[in-house]
Amino acid sequence: MNQAIPCGLILNELLTNAYKHAFKDRNDGQIEIGLGEEQGQVYLIVHDDGVGLPKEDYSNNASTIGMTLVNLLQQQLDAELNITNGEGTHCQLTFEKAEVKGIGSAVVE
Repeated sequence: MNQAIPCGLILNELLTNAYKHAFKDRNDGQIEIGLGEEQGQVYLIVHDDGVGLPKEDYSNNASTIGMTLVNLLQQQLDAELNITNGEGTHCQLTFEKAEVKGIGSAVVE
């Protein structure tokens, strides 16, 4: 729970950004989502085939509320977030799966 909630909030923000900005002046587009685990590393991928982002929109110093939230949640997860442009925008969040005890651990396991 302690990792799923921040990961889900990041996913929500990345999807919202894609819907709002990737397909301007287009009637269609595609968004792909991937989530998996490999050797204790969790990865989340969001890729769209839209117009891409200006560099300032996805830097660690982003001034938008949404990207500020993403950066804070990324830090909470101790995750690496890579955002690249090229045939759309590609976002990959990677973090180590952890058995973190805390408020979220009160949920039935």
